Amino acid sequence: RLSADDLKGELTLCYPAQFQCRNERCVPQKWQCDGHDDCRDGSDEEGCQGCPDGHFTCGDGQCVKESWRCDGLTDCLDYTDEDPAFCVVPTCSLDEFDCNSGNGTESHCITHIWVCDGEFDCENGADESDCPPTTCHSREFACTDAAKCVDRAFVCDGDDDCPDASDEHGCRPLECGTAELACDGRCIPANAVCDGRPDCTNGEDERKTRCGNRSRSDIMTTSCGGSEFLCGSGECVHTHWHCDGDRDCKDGSDEDGCLSQKCRLDELQCDDGTCISGIAQCDGHKHCADGSDEIGCSTYTTGCNPGEFRCRTGQCILKSQVCDGRNDCRDWSDEPLKDCHKNECLDNNGGCSHICRDLKIGYECECPTGFALVDTRTCDDVDECKLPGTCSQLCTNFKGGFKCHCYGGYSMDPHTKSCKAKGEF
Repeated sequence: RLSADDLKGELTLCYPAQFQCRNERCVPQKWQCDGHDDCRDGSDEEGCQGCPDGHFTCGDGQCVKESWRCDGLTDCLDYTDEDPAFCVVPTCSLDEFDCNSGNGTESHCITHIWVCDGEFDCENGADESDCPPTTCHSREFACTDAAKCVDRAFVCDGDDDCPDASDEHGCRPLECGTAELACDGRCIPANAVCDGRPDCTNGEDERKTRCGNRSRSDIMTTSCGGSEFLCGSGECVHTHWHCDGDRDCKDGSDEDGCLSQKCRLDELQCDDGTCISGIAQCDGHKHCADGSDEIGCSTYTTGCNPGEFRCRTGQCILKSQVCDGRNDCRDWSDEPLKDCHKNECLDNNGGCSHICRDLKIGYECECPTGFALVDTRTCDDVDECKLPGTCSQLCTNFKGGFKCHCYGGYSMDPHTKSCKAKGEF
């Protein structure tokens, strides 16, 4: 979460691998001269020489690969790569099946071996209509609602191999070891049962009927993590709760011997005694000279559910309670004087490269589909081709998306987007 004060004097500073727009936004350097107005003022496309060799220039100036032109898939945002005035309407060859045969529309061709194979390859299902009954081998399982056979080894293996998932129907329930406990569709190991921490959503692994009278002292903590404070009563609390004015330990030892608080209720006191805005804590920037406002944040920020606001004390309240004039957090961190009802997105989009979402306190930068934040304000393209399973064979990444391709001798299944062999082996 950011505030406008956090960005003063910073909007003109871009990282080395970024391009400084005329309007002071920062975009990745590789987006310069790519045919897209990423700066939103055109400055990243000024003085450019057009698309590189091997690329097609769309009507709006966007650059796409020449091989993508007239391939049946729209890649230009203005559809000019599939302009019917230039592209030839495809017709099916003798060894192909026309999904749209006889209905007077453009041909959609698939290889003939995909016809009556138990999988719908035509969007209208024409390749699986009027098919003869399928007879499965004795070592195979016949799917209920589709003309498809799967190996019996795939039955009840946890994966849906039949289009109707009939290979997973009627399977025996999960079986766990003698020392394990089955709950929530998984097996809880023996060392996690009766350890004082519920692992089952219904708390079955910690019920008194199962664990007996084992006391909490049997598992009392003797040491805490690097971002935690060890209470005299044995439990661990976050280090930021030490000397924050609230007694978080059962015995109050987190407030013993602490100096008196000198910051306002809507401020955070750094470990060196200085005061900063309470919403600046754990925002990815060091505002305390000693950096204490960013210590242990990965643990500190995971305690609240979606739709909730994390108070500086660690308490969670509903977001609807923020900036309502009431001290719901007990420390006033939900009511900062300078930040409530201030729309930072109206000032240069908050410095966000793409989407700025105003919050009751501060704002957040977000990215459209196919992009991800590389810092608190700048979005960069996500290379989906590096993610396992994106494409079955070949993958080409481009800004904001990707495109799957097949090797020679294979065709793209229009539903699953996986590559299937055109002929028999």
